[in-house]
Amino acid sequence: MPKGMVNPGENIEAAALREVLEETGYTCNILSLLETDVRYKTSNEGKSVLKILKMYLMEPIKKVQEPDWENDKFVWVEASKLDSYVAEREKELILEALTLFASLKKTSA
Repeated sequence: MPKGMVNPGENIEAAALREVLEETGYTCNILSLLETDVRYKTSNEGKSVLKILKMYLMEPIKKVQEPDWENDKFVWVEASKLDSYVAEREKELILEALTLFASLKKTSA
């Protein structure tokens, strides 16, 4: 799942759109902020840091570039193959996104 840091002077939505563009090559529209809270400890330059993910459901608009160096194994997969590709800590977040996406599709039909 594309993610990254918010740059100075950038709001969280702009950062999310930029990270998705960089890591997938797609420009997108934000449809909704996901409510699932994902927090985990990692390290940065030898220091322990707490990562807090704010994730959005997005609609791809257009592929405008190739993914950057950060994501050399980007693939689209069917929801039925989720367990083979997703970190356990992000699974609930993805399930929320899939449920929200399905409800939005029903509403627009």
